[in-house]
Amino acid sequence: MGLMSAVRNTALKNFAPSLAPSVAPRPMKGALVSGFPNYIKGHYGPTEAVKEAGTGAILREKAGGFGGVAYEGVKNAAKMQLPYNRAVYSDTGVNRPLMQSPKQTPDNRSMQEEITARALANSHIAEQAGRTSTKPNALDEILGRSAHTGYIPMEKGFYGVANKFNKGTTKDKITASESEKLEKYMTKIWNTKSLADRMSKKPGEELGFKINNKFVLKRPQGTISGNHWNDMVNRSLFSNVARDVFGKKMSNPKSIDELAERLKKVKWSEMDKKGNKKDRVGVPGVEKDKDGVWFSFSKAGSAITEGGVNFRVKIKPDGKGFGVMSDEHNFIESIPGMSGALPNKVLAATPPMHFNIKKTRPMQTGGAPKTIGRPPKTNTYENKSWQEFGSEKDKNIFEYLDTIKPSAATLKKERLKAAGKIGLLGGAGASVLSSPE
Repeated sequence: MGLMSAVRNTALKNFAPSLAPSVAPRPMKGALVSGFPNYIKGHYGPTEAVKEAGTGAILREKAGGFGGVAYEGVKNAAKMQLPYNRAVYSDTGVNRPLMQSPKQTPDNRSMQEEITARALANSHIAEQAGRTSTKPNALDEILGRSAHTGYIPMEKGFYGVANKFNKGTTKDKITASESEKLEKYMTKIWNTKSLADRMSKKPGEELGFKINNKFVLKRPQGTISGNHWNDMVNRSLFSNVARDVFGKKMSNPKSIDELAERLKKVKWSEMDKKGNKKDRVGVPGVEKDKDGVWFSFSKAGSAITEGGVNFRVKIKPDGKGFGVMSDEHNFIESIPGMSGALPNKVLAATPPMHFNIKKTRPMQTGGAPKTIGRPPKTNTYENKSWQEFGSEKDKNIFEYLDTIKPSAATLKKERLKAAGKIGLLGGAGASVLSSPE
């Protein structure tokens, strides 16, 4: 499509929808690639037993984890050829073989957490693949419990919606300039790497501002889909900023320059990919602003779908500030052939999570002085229960997913397709047409 055609179609869509070219639904997009389980053993750091065994064991565990995911993904792709599974996906967006896969996560993760993570990954991958449908997506029920919004095109200004859902008080807001800086940061820090990029150590493709890429505003705290507030304030780097910049016997920095210099001297530690502790000096990503200083850090997220998340934090000389967690959904792009199957990208980020570091980390800072007067009200937002799915709100997530069925018309259509492929020969053809699934 040429530039003028693209401009024309955009104008028609916005100002004369009835004249815009129609886009045919693509309900089967992502049906095969969404079947890969979204947890890789050893990918997020070695287990204790493997760590003690050394580098060779760590590499073998990681390779075995990728192999296990690939095996389950191929198996689920084969199951997706069954008419019933295809019909379910076509009508609802749910990858039934994925939901029926055996448990992949460690014992400290519940099956409810894992199924939730699979459903969210299923939803994200379908969006990345370009799935469209005229029918409601059954996974929206689950996405709505994990996020404040649905999928928003990543055009300039996409993060503006976040101010409506600040974690903090009714007085806590970020400025338009801060929102713009966060957008630019997130679109540059996240870059999709194919297997070839990883092998050649290339940076990969930046997210950028692209209408086909989508943004989801995640809820900052959740019992099932990740507690990003705790991920931020309980990170050792955050605690050490409290200790080394706003410590008990320290006065507040007198200027932005002094605040930045203190941040550059913070001592902290992190674990490398082999599980070894590394001592560091200076927080990453220090950048001075007119009224505060930005810095950043990364860690493994508390949600199963989050392999590694990034935090961008702004703090002021009085210890008040906010942080934003972001995470690109790029789980299977490193598997050969997958990056081309997922042309669109999905970025999840929290609203600004406001804090006073002296209150948040009193052990390191000595606490904040008491304020006079009535404190501002804390923001509250609707939270849907994880035990009230379905039209009657009487199902848990397992029951909800188990009762999702295709329409009779779609199932008949998929059975006829399958019958045509096998030529109605022998028992296989009869089985396809007569089986309830």
